Amino acid sequence: MQTLNNIPADYRLTRWFAPVYEAYSVKALPKALDVPARLRRVLNIAHRSAGLPLLDGADVPFTLPAPKPVDGKPKAFIAFSGGKDCLAAAIRAEEEGYAPTLFHIRGINMSLTSEHKHAEAIAKAIGFPYIEVKINFGGKKEYFEHPLRNLLILCLMIDEGLKQGCRVYSLGNIFEDETSHANLDYDLSDGIDILRAWEYFMRGVIEGFQLKTYICNNLQSFYTIWRRDKDLIPLLTTCCTPDFRKPMIRKRSEAVYGRAVLSQTGCGGCYKCATEYLYKVKFGLCPSSPAYTKRSMELIQRFKDIHPDNVAFDRRLWNRYGGRDTDAVQVLCDRIGYYIGQLVFDRTLYKWFTWKFYGHRHYQTREEAEAVLARFTKIYGL
Repeated sequence: MQTLNNIPADYRLTRWFAPVYEAYSVKALPKALDVPARLRRVLNIAHRSAGLPLLDGADVPFTLPAPKPVDGKPKAFIAFSGGKDCLAAAIRAEEEGYAPTLFHIRGINMSLTSEHKHAEAIAKAIGFPYIEVKINFGGKKEYFEHPLRNLLILCLMIDEGLKQGCRVYSLGNIFEDETSHANLDYDLSDGIDILRAWEYFMRGVIEGFQLKTYICNNLQSFYTIWRRDKDLIPLLTTCCTPDFRKPMIRKRSEAVYGRAVLSQTGCGGCYKCATEYLYKVKFGLCPSSPAYTKRSMELIQRFKDIHPDNVAFDRRLWNRYGGRDTDAVQVLCDRIGYYIGQLVFDRTLYKWFTWKFYGHRHYQTREEAEAVLARFTKIYGL
């Protein structure tokens, strides 16, 4: 079991959540926990992915310190690893009228010991306030990535934010990701539905609490940063190779593909470096290398092969309005849910898209989006 150490004494939410986090660090998920009814909704998502229902527990009282007033713009705390998605979320929060504070947790990625240096450098370059908290982890977790990892990050960030009168929080999560197609051992914590369930829980605890989700896909993140300041892109820390392995992998990548196509902080041999390279080529920020392009596609495919979905995708399972496995159903249900929903204008991409909780899809014009809505309304008799 993994344990949490040196949690600050005034981090009341994290201290309350720590036993739950530790209980979920092993694959033999607990069959029963005494947790609030609202929190059971969150934990059942992890249990459902493991094929194990969570038994009901008793509600327990839980309070937090009173908020402090904030002068000027309302603050927004952004969980910040130094990657493109969280940086883009901070930029979008500023554009929405908030004053972003970048919150970095040192120690949560134990194999990336230099991550905090890159995160601090980006914060200094863009001029956003930067807060760093270090947490020590004892023992071992059985998951490659803890299924409640982002909830721990949120607890730590909320505890610090409350001391500064913050009610608005954000992660660099993509709102098309959801847990029904997440791998329990790898990326369950990134699912938007588990975060929405957590937001519902926290709204019952903190008056005015908001969990903002700004990012719709990787391209939007890259474009948001590029539009703000393209000089920030070389500082991004997207590489997921452990620090102790990175130098030798980077040396080989430089010898085979050349230094010009590699990021300043990456190894050139992982799927995240490959993804970053493809975006940099798309935006004209580095030369195109046919050899490295081919290698990048191989790396991305290898990642998908190693981490397949927990469940086989069945479009009919997601077609809540009925219908057969037709092209219309495929468009409607393709991997990320329903495109039937509210019509929204994305001010960053200057495109319209339809949205309803799980999914989205952009259209060049409002007329095109309305035509899709009308078509689905007719097909499914809405």
